[in-house]
This record gives sequence, C-alpha cells and structure tokens, in this order.
Amino acid sequence: MLQQLSIQNYAIIDSVQLDFASGLNIITGETGAGKSILLGALKLILGERADVKALFNTDRKCIIEGTFDIGALNMRAFFQQHDLDYEEPLIVRREILPSGKSRAFVNDTPVTLAPLKELGIRLVEMHQQFDTVSLFQEEFQRDFLDLTGGTEGLYRDYLTAFQQFQAKKRQTERLKTQLQSAQKEQSFLEFQLQELTEFNPVAGEEDSLMQELKALENAREIIRTLTQIHFDANESEQSLLDSLRQHERLLSNIAPYVRELPDLLKRLEAVVVELDDIYDQLGSIHSGIYENPEALQELNDRYDRLQTLLRKHGVVTSQQLLSLKDELETKLSNLSTDSRQLEEMEAEVERLHAVAQQKAGVLSKARAKAWPKVSDSLQKMLKNLGMPEAKVRFDLTPTEPLTPLGMEHISLLFSANKGIAPRPIREIASGGELSRLNLCIKSLIADKAYLPTLVFDEIDTGISGEIAKHLGQMLYDLARKHQVISITHAPIVAAFGDKHFEVFKDHSGNKTTSGIKVLEEQERIIELAKMISGNPPSTAAINNAKELVERK
Repeated sequence: MLQQLSIQNYAIIDSVQLDFASGLNIITGETGAGKSILLGALKLILGERADVKALFNTDRKCIIEGTFDIGALNMRAFFQQHDLDYEEPLIVRREILPSGKSRAFVNDTPVTLAPLKELGIRLVEMHQQFDTVSLFQEEFQRDFLDLTGGTEGLYRDYLTAFQQFQAKKRQTERLKTQLQSAQKEQSFLEFQLQELTEFNPVAGEEDSLMQELKALENAREIIRTLTQIHFDANESEQSLLDSLRQHERLLSNIAPYVRELPDLLKRLEAVVVELDDIYDQLGSIHSGIYENPEALQELNDRYDRLQTLLRKHGVVTSQQLLSLKDELETKLSNLSTDSRQLEEMEAEVERLHAVAQQKAGVLSKARAKAWPKVSDSLQKMLKNLGMPEAKVRFDLTPTEPLTPLGMEHISLLFSANKGIAPRPIREIASGGELSRLNLCIKSLIADKAYLPTLVFDEIDTGISGEIAKHLGQMLYDLARKHQVISITHAPIVAAFGDKHFEVFKDHSGNKTTSGIKVLEEQERIIELAKMISGNPPSTAAINNAKELVERK
C-alpha cells in the first residue's frame, strides 16, 4: 500500500506531500492543474526513465519519494535476491540532478532501473487509457479465468506435474547429450584400454627393466671379471684363499708363545670365513650370468614400449599407467551404467508426461465448463458501466506439446458493439473500453488474489449518470480489499472516495505552481458542486453534492 508520496521540484510542482488512505483515494482538479503530473512523478519511483526537462527549478535537484507498507507482501526473497536491506516501511526515492543524471534508492541503497521496475510492478498497477499491457498477456488472461472460474486448484496441480515432467526431461536430455558425447569416444577408450591390458604394466618395472637391461648388455664383461676373480681366489698357483689358510696354520703354531697372536689369529679366521662366503656368492652370480641376445631383445622391446606408452599418456611411471587403465575401465563401465540409467529416465519422462497430460485434460474440461459463467459475470458488470452490447468470451485453442498454461492457448475475446463478433482485445477495444474492462476484471478477482495499489486515471471519461454511479460503486467495493487511487472528473464517482485530494494551480508567486490539499467534509462538498455546475457552484449544485456524499 502506498502510504505517502513526496514530490519536490518536479514539473510545475515545487513541493507537495500526499498521505493516502488504505481505501479509495480520489484526486480531482481543473484541467491542467497537475493531476497527470502526480502520475508522472509516481511512475518515476516505479522505474520510468527520467528527463531533466521535468525540473521545476533547473538549479536544484528533483526528489520524489514514496513510502509503502509492504508487511503483507512477502517480499523478503526479492530483497535478498537483489542484495537489498529489507525494512518496513519501504522507502523508494528517485533523484534527478540538474546535470541530467538520475539516481534511484531503495531504503537508501542505490539501485539501477531494472530492479526498480521489477519492484514497482509489485507495488503499483497503473490503469490509463491504452496502458493495459497486462490485460493483453495470455498468462494474465489465464490467471483471470482460473481464479474466477474456480479452476485455480486444478491448474496448480497441473503446473506441479508439468514442472516435474519438464525437470526430468531436462535432466534426461543432459544425460543423453553426455552419453552421446562419451559414446563417440568409446572406440578410442576401448583401444586405449586394450593397448594397456595387452602390455600389462607392472608397478615400478621401469627400474627393474633398466637393471636387467644393464646386466644383459654387460654380460660378457661381468662373466670375464667374475671368472678372473674365481680363478685368482681358488685355482691359481698361489690362490688368495689358499695363502690365507696357510697363514692361518702357521700362526696357530706360534700363537701359544706370543701374547697378541691369539686375538689376531681369531680375526684372521673371521676374515677367511667372510672371504670364503663372498667368493661363494660371486660364484653363484657367475653361474647365473650368461649372454642371451634373445632375452636382451625382449627386454629392450618392452622397455621401449613402456617409454612409448608413458609419453603417449603424458605420465612418468608405470604406476600411473596402471591408474589410467583403472580409469578407462571405470569410464567404459559407466557408459554401460549410464545407458541403463538413460533408459530408466526416459521411461520416467514418459510416465510424468502421461500424468501431466491427464491433469491437463481434466483442467481443460473444467475451464471449458467455467468460462461461460465468467464471461456472463463480466458482461453484466460491463452492462452496468454503459456497455449493454458488450460480449466477452474465452477462446481455448488446443496445443501440442503441453505448455506452462495447460494444453490450450487462452485468449480473452471482446466486442463492445452489437453485431461485431468478439475478437482479441488487443485488436478491437478502445482505450476507455479497456479501462472499464480492466476495472471489471480486477473487481472479479479482488477477493481471490493479491493486487498491488491500483491507480485509475480518468476511467470515467465519457460516462455519467447511473453508469458513473455504478463505476463509483465498483471502485468503492474494490477498495474494500485493495488500495485504489482514482483521478476523476465525474462528481458521482468522486463522492465514493474515502479520502479526497484537490489539485490546484497557485498563481501567487513569480511562477505558477501546482498544489494539492486534502479536502475536509465541507470543502469536499464545494469541490463536488464545482464539478457539477462550475465555479462558483450554484445552490442546487451544492445540495446535489451533499446528496451524493450522503448516498455513498
């Protein structure tokens, strides 16, 4: 609800402040006094583009500020989404600087026009001639039909089923795309896995292969050296081991006579034993070494193959090749698993589609049954607003595939004149007709849906008498549920207001300005009388005005 609107230095307004009522707010005044300027200022805080030409005094900035009660609007998510502080009441401010620069603030936080417009749609709905964009939208026409026709619950059930179907379908399409991409690589993956499987890498084998290769490549030198050592140690005329054993025997003969010799003899015996073991092991190594060109070639081939695979896969160890082999096996296994999962998901998509299709069918039948009653109610209201020949119907055109609105396109058809077939309202309705149609629609859904502050600008143009009275009553009834602001030239409509503002021109200064004031009871009667007979009002007009106020 719009609680307060403050305007400074805008158009011909120097400074005004309006405190609105929660019900029906009426704004009247002579032509050119500035009623449309009020709407222009309001549009600025709702996200319209600014123009420096709108400045009243070009030496100082224009400030327009609106205060809104948003306690019942459940808008915390919007504020979180746009990183704004949530505060009650909400204060929206727009500034136009003399330089032409424009700034906007929500609770003192700077914002761009995009979030300001999004916020404005939730706060205020303007109804001016030809300014009925929402009425042309199929989604709005769907909302109207379902809300007033009693099919909103069925629509919500359908929408839930449709969204589940769409979500699963998108998930399935993503998996299908991934699987198709993976299947293109399947042959290559299988080739890589087969190559590694046939090679069968062993962890750490690059080191052992190198050792074996060095041994085979130097087998002749190893054999020659070990043979020489064996001969020197065991078979030469003065072999090393025979010489040491001879020394051992000689020392043992004299050891009893020299104090140091027993210990030295023990040490020599240990050396002989150790050397004997060393030469035995050298003999074992000698017997295992032989020249084998075939084995050397096999080792060279495996080592070369190992190096090729390491380079090919961009790794440095055989352990990494083993890990890559495991990854390839997992990927190929997942392809099989994903294929089965895709089949299951496609079956689930078909099931969810069938559920949504069934609910859409139920909804369509309910809508087809409901729309004549809705049209009849709308036609009766239009008749009371001076459109006795108005015809309204809904065109439900089947669609395939399903849409977020159901299994049909919904179009509100309208004709204001006898003998003219109803056609889409965008093509046929005039500005005044659209405004009255909008009012009737809003009145029908007033009890069933939240509506923002509704602003009607001269919706009563061209009507008077009993028709204007019906329009005023309709605005008054609508304002019992939602805040309404109406700019009007019809006294009978103005008489229904809960709060009455008069816009006037002030010529007392050096420059004509526009002012606004709240009318007290007697002032209101005089204003209504002036609207009836002109200024100054006649006695009869004053009495008529009193009757209008009393009959409200």
